[in-house]
Amino acid sequence: MTFSPRSFARRFHGGIILFLLLLLSAAVRMIGIDTPFLRPHEANNAIYSVAARNLLRYGVTGCRYSNFLGTPGAPPLPQDYYRNHFPTLSIFVAAAMRLGGIDDVAPRLVAILFSLFGVALIFLVTLRRFSLIPALAAGLGAGLAPGAVHYGRIANFEVVILPFGLLYLDLLFRPDSSNPRIASRRTALLLLLPVVATSIDPPGALFLAGAAVFHRNRREILPGFVGACAILAGFAFVYSSTDPGALHQILHSIQMRTGIGTAVLHSAVPTILFRHIPVFFTPLAVAIALFGAGILLSNPTLRSHRRFFGALFVWGFSYLLLFPQAALIHEYWVFYLLPAIAFGCAAFLTTPRPRALVAAVLAAFLVESHLVFHRFHDGPKGSYTEEFAIVSAIRSSPTRSPLYRSPFSPRTLHVRWYTDARVVERKSKGEN
Repeated sequence: MTFSPRSFARRFHGGIILFLLLLLSAAVRMIGIDTPFLRPHEANNAIYSVAARNLLRYGVTGCRYSNFLGTPGAPPLPQDYYRNHFPTLSIFVAAAMRLGGIDDVAPRLVAILFSLFGVALIFLVTLRRFSLIPALAAGLGAGLAPGAVHYGRIANFEVVILPFGLLYLDLLFRPDSSNPRIASRRTALLLLLPVVATSIDPPGALFLAGAAVFHRNRREILPGFVGACAILAGFAFVYSSTDPGALHQILHSIQMRTGIGTAVLHSAVPTILFRHIPVFFTPLAVAIALFGAGILLSNPTLRSHRRFFGALFVWGFSYLLLFPQAALIHEYWVFYLLPAIAFGCAAFLTTPRPRALVAAVLAAFLVESHLVFHRFHDGPKGSYTEEFAIVSAIRSSPTRSPLYRSPFSPRTLHVRWYTDARVVERKSKGEN
């Protein structure tokens, strides 16, 4: 291979920019990393912290290959085995706790590391297809979008799955996929990545939907699809063997996510499109991405990137279309749109723009991102006032057990994590 000064300079400058981008992205995510789980949706941090602590206590088999949310001294109940998601994320958090201690930092650190992995991949994937400036725009959009910052430090399946899905689609649509050095690893990764994603969350490999719609050779997708199905079948067998009611619990979770039997679609669509997406990415970033998508579709020189962008788009929207109820309740389900939004912003800069315009748009995005983040994500810290009041009461009187209507409820998660106290079911009126 001959030495190319231009290629070397591009790689060198790209490496420096990527390092600075990751440094900035890490800095905004590390703020308050050791504070209690006060911010919106940080019950997810509590879930996986409790499950990880139990993995360290009882092991994977002792937890029945599930996210076990029981506490010492309390007989385990069927509801204590949280099977909406597979235990892989809890294993990651348990590994962080083993290395750094059982505290509030561990789940956030896992989320931050995977979030930075996703930011780096978005930058590199865009740089391979475009130039340095579009790649920087994509990286900044992924690194500093208010929703990506907030949920990039909450342990949940979206932030962990995203890098695996993006890497899969990049390999599948990569322009130099015929390179022997790449082809030798490509086949194995096209099988392995859907398997890993499915082991984190049952619909984790929905990036295969984008691949199936836009990739010309669908036979390349088949191994990953078979591998994902094998993981689903394996967990179904293990769960049905250990708990006869486990499959019913999973099917009920799917029904709740999809909203089957409810009139959810008429309210979900406008909420997702006009609130969740702008609040997650900022209205300016969404507008730039839409302009970029128009450039991508109309510019003949960018034709080779259309299928890749289409696959990213289908991947992100497939979750919203298949699970509108979950997306309506949990705004972070739009997380999978992050690569498509970032790539659209990059496409906007593939045509020459005045430097003053680029600087003004970047400054406006940073200001808007800061305002949206503090208004919707970081500002409201009173979501768990009741929970922390109970935690304080238990700590002041350790022998007292809190009573709840349901053994597994979002209201009990902080109590379980911070007190490790027994949580018992409160009988409703009329029950014996």
